[in-house]
Amino acid sequence: MNSKGFTLMELMVVVLIVGILATVAVPSYKKTRESSHAAEAITVLQQLSMAQRQLSRENLALINTGSGAMTNSVNTGTCPSAGKPANEAELIACNYLAKNTWEGGDYKFYLGARNCTSKCGSITPVACAERDSSAESPYSEWKYCADSVGTCYAFGTGVYMGSCK
Repeated sequence: MNSKGFTLMELMVVVLIVGILATVAVPSYKKTRESSHAAEAITVLQQLSMAQRQLSRENLALINTGSGAMTNSVNTGTCPSAGKPANEAELIACNYLAKNTWEGGDYKFYLGARNCTSKCGSITPVACAERDSSAESPYSEWKYCADSVGTCYAFGTGVYMGSCK
């Protein structure tokens, strides 16, 4: 008899192979996705660090306000008449740093040692970024810190290193 189609056994083998491929591919996809989010966070962190270094060179001061994670409200500040920013909003208003969408992303960004010391171990950071706590473990533990000379440090289990130590 000449029948067209697949047997039940053939279909079960195909489903098994697809299941095995999915088991291998999904964790790899998650790691790749998290690494790309981390690479973006490292880029923003380096911009924050560079703004702090430029401010330090021009005004001999760093922003260390301790106001917590940066929010979108920092995009609406005004530059002081003396031209010496004292907080995140003034840093943006005085054109040391570009406006950004600081809230709702995968990472929270902080400026100043007061905000970052507890996140960065033994280094003295000028800026830091930490993964939003809604991420799965171990990604929710990923943190990045930048010191006053622009060196980036990575913290966390299985953390994406990128251009960090």
